[in-house]
Amino acid sequence: MPACLGILGVAVALPEDTYGTRKRMAFIETAITAHAPRTVLDVGCGVGNVSLSVAELFPGVAVTGIDSDRNSIEYARRRGGSSNVRFLHDSEFGTSEKFDFIIASEVLEHVEQPERFLRSLRERLNAGGHLLVTVPNGYGPFEFMSLAEGFLRLSGVYRVLRALRRATRGATQDVAPTPDTLAISPHVNFFSFRRLQGLFARTGFQVHAYQPRTLLCGFLLDHCIRGRRLIEWNASVTDRLPPFLSSDWMFLLAAERTVEPAGDWSPGLYGRLHRYVNQRCASSRQ
Repeated sequence: MPACLGILGVAVALPEDTYGTRKRMAFIETAITAHAPRTVLDVGCGVGNVSLSVAELFPGVAVTGIDSDRNSIEYARRRGGSSNVRFLHDSEFGTSEKFDFIIASEVLEHVEQPERFLRSLRERLNAGGHLLVTVPNGYGPFEFMSLAEGFLRLSGVYRVLRALRRATRGATQDVAPTPDTLAISPHVNFFSFRRLQGLFARTGFQVHAYQPRTLLCGFLLDHCIRGRRLIEWNASVTDRLPPFLSSDWMFLLAAERTVEPAGDWSPGLYGRLHRYVNQRCASSRQ
């Protein structure tokens, strides 16, 4: 198993949550510090959460965030940030530009052809460059609860449960965190750890470092993991567990393998069912 990356001081100052937001930023910070890239590309940057953090942590690095959703890009631009970060819609992005370091955080599960997507990112890397990928465990706690939520939404039960909660507890005044994206983009691919490893190998990547994010997160589980100590435990215990128990994985990849012939990517029965439910729920929100 490739080594886990350590945690640097700046990211530790961030508050942790059930999704391992601080842990993700620490993984990214450590990888960039270790390899000292001059240019970083954040693919599928959404509203710029990761791009802005990287630009602030590394003022000497030129950071580019790109996304296919115009509303998210405009939102990211309005947030301001450091002078070393720019945000571009996919249509504004140069076809020949290359980077020392590419981040694809929570993106792979949204693309129709993940193998083609990874091959395109490999072509965007300068010699000696690295790709950092974070992706949900397609068969882990988060995705399992997401599927359960989808069934409840499609059946109408979810609406009834929300109405009962409002009736018994009243309206909540919780302040919503900054979203990752403004796009309605459901997960369409669901990866096992083994299949993901095969996908990296076929597209010419070697795993240099790996770390899981958190054990439990998502629908209903977020309400169970409360309090600083429990949240910290949820993020740390997964480092001592097998990968299939984690809700999300993080990988640092290098283009050190021979690219194999393209294979046919197709989801299994579970993946097709989950995709169908997610797309139905997304259509109902549009």
